Amino acid sequence: MQLLPGSSLGRAVLAALPLLLFPAVVHADAFERFEEDRASCEGTKCQICGVEYHCGFQRETCNWGAVRFAPQDEQAAMDKGFLLYCVGSGGVVLTGASAVGVQTATLSRTFDVLQRRDGGPRRSAGGVFEVNNVGGTSKLYGLTVPLSWTFSLGRHGDIDAAGNVIVGGGGGIYQYGLNANPIYSRLVYGQGADSWRVVAGGCVPFQLVGTSGDGLETGLSWLVGLGGFAGISRTLGSGALGAGVTFDLRYGDGLAVPMTFALRSAHDLSSLTRWLDQFVVQPGVSYDLGAGGNVGDTVRISLLMGLDIGDYVAGYYATFQGGSSSHGFGVTYIGKAGRLAKGEGAPQPPATAPVVPPVPPVVPPATRPATRPATQPATRPAPPQSQPAPQSQPASMPVPGAEPAGTPGDEVDAQGSGG
Repeated sequence: MQLLPGSSLGRAVLAALPLLLFPAVVHADAFERFEEDRASCEGTKCQICGVEYHCGFQRETCNWGAVRFAPQDEQAAMDKGFLLYCVGSGGVVLTGASAVGVQTATLSRTFDVLQRRDGGPRRSAGGVFEVNNVGGTSKLYGLTVPLSWTFSLGRHGDIDAAGNVIVGGGGGIYQYGLNANPIYSRLVYGQGADSWRVVAGGCVPFQLVGTSGDGLETGLSWLVGLGGFAGISRTLGSGALGAGVTFDLRYGDGLAVPMTFALRSAHDLSSLTRWLDQFVVQPGVSYDLGAGGNVGDTVRISLLMGLDIGDYVAGYYATFQGGSSSHGFGVTYIGKAGRLAKGEGAPQPPATAPVVPPVPPVVPPATRPATRPATQPATRPAPPQSQPAPQSQPASMPVPGAEPAGTPGDEVDAQGSGG
């Protein structure tokens, strides 16, 4: 599938990224870090994989983070703590709820914000089933239920209350709890869909998880932190290409500074069928800057793939670190409001707008001119006075039985009488 129309650059970049990072992942040996930290642990208090460890045969209960155990069960507890703190970070058995999983989801949502046309409220809920293969020996299973509720702060910003319900276990260890990562996002650059768009924001991760297992006492762990992120994206035809980065300062039983960098490629598939919206590929790499000289042992490659199908998003998420890997399969419901908030499925304007005749302005009664309306009949003018009356008799008309005035006889009599 061509992720960038008219060019294979997108596919080449996505294919080359895992190859470029492959040597670092092969040498990312979490067990080597564990052994080095344990060997350098002096006395009864130290740090192993960045998490505080307290134990000694004079103590009734030892603990390594949330792992609580009796001194005689130390070796079994070490195996379980290795799964929580040395493979990945965050003290959880599920990668989707760990630091790298939460950061990957944050970046995925950042790209959704970059693509949308307007800020709008949306709700989402789903489920991710996950299988972890730790060093080829231990297998962990679990279910992460992601929940999200977005509050719009206008066209350029919003707050997303995102979190996970966690249920998982395997290898003699069990976990249950929740974590959350409230996110504030703001569009800081970008005027149109065809221009470069930049989003930046901050987040406040926290976590509360209970841990129990074979030979373990039930322990409760907590985690709080503060982080930031940024993403950039550009629409290219029917697709989009982007990149993003996020980092956190997290403190629970120790300080961790996880950081994730990812690329993103999305391609619109709505031209194939109305049930499809877009196909997304998001490869990335993460590591813990708080590991000091062991940063190389914390490197993880991640791959997120998603397909929007109507009101749902089906996805696959995987991570690789040394000889360990995790694979998650999930479905999330976003609904029509969510698709509109992402800029998908919005109604398009008609090709030609109907012609609407202009409406003449209405003149207020106070300013209406005192003229006769054009529709009122005109008053007929009076006839001129010089016109003769139609029934009057002319003065020069002869009277019957009388001589007409001014005859020749009258003239003679007048002359004779005068004479």
